[in-house]
Amino acid sequence: MARREAVEEAGLVLGRLLPITRYLPSPGGSDELVHLYLGSCDSEGAGGIHGLPDEGEDIRVHVWTWTRRWRGSRTVASATPRPSSPCSGWR
Repeated sequence: MARREAVEEAGLVLGRLLPITRYLPSPGGSDELVHLYLGSCDSEGAGGIHGLPDEGEDIRVHVWTWTRRWRGSRTVASATPRPSSPCSGWR
């Protein structure tokens, strides 16, 4: 499902998928279980508006560098991937 949604909602083909966590977004109110993954992809040329019009989706894709993502964050040091981190291969 993650691979299909990446194509549908961002126009991206995922390579390796690494599981990050699973969680209940509304414990006690729903039995929905969310599975969160980190996916690698070639984002060269990514952008634009994606989604299925018949589902009312209007998803705008923005590509940011790792540095830009954390610019202005006070937690850069604690959020920087470490060699043992599952996302340490990100550039």
